[in-house]
Amino acid sequence: MEPIYNIDKTIIAFYSLVKKHSHLSLKLKIVGDGSQKENLLELINYYDLQKNIEMVGSVSHEQIPMHLNTMDVLINVSESESFGVSVAEAMACQIPVIVSNLDGFKDLIPDESIGLITHSTSPLDISMAMEKYLLNNELRSILAKNAFQHISEKFSWSQNLSEMEKLYFEMA
Repeated sequence: MEPIYNIDKTIIAFYSLVKKHSHLSLKLKIVGDGSQKENLLELINYYDLQKNIEMVGSVSHEQIPMHLNTMDVLINVSESESFGVSVAEAMACQIPVIVSNLDGFKDLIPDESIGLITHSTSPLDISMAMEKYLLNNELRSILAKNAFQHISEKFSWSQNLSEMEKLYFEMA
């Protein structure tokens, strides 16, 4: 929960969805801990989202799949990312994703046939991506399957081993 992760902007984006779709019981789960926890709790209180947002805190690596499998979508709209482990884990669990337009996500989400990519990290762009999934179960299902297939093919142990062997023999 550091400023770089834009959780505050995600909360504001979520608030606009809750307001716009008040007839739905929308929930946001925030997993992790960090220096912004108190600020985020204040923001949740400010927007009166205590019933809609669950702050889980830190979880062990073993608990990650359990939490992922309770989600309809994973949102990672950070300002900087070298790879995006949480995104890869969600994809492996067939959870559709929303990511910011960063180079660190491009191997995982090369285009919007795999996951939704925000044009910016503004609450409006994040909210628009959230709403696309909210209003289209078929899209959510298709992108979850595409993401799983992509991650399974591109990031399997055998594929990585083959690439490492190829590099090794090229260097030798």
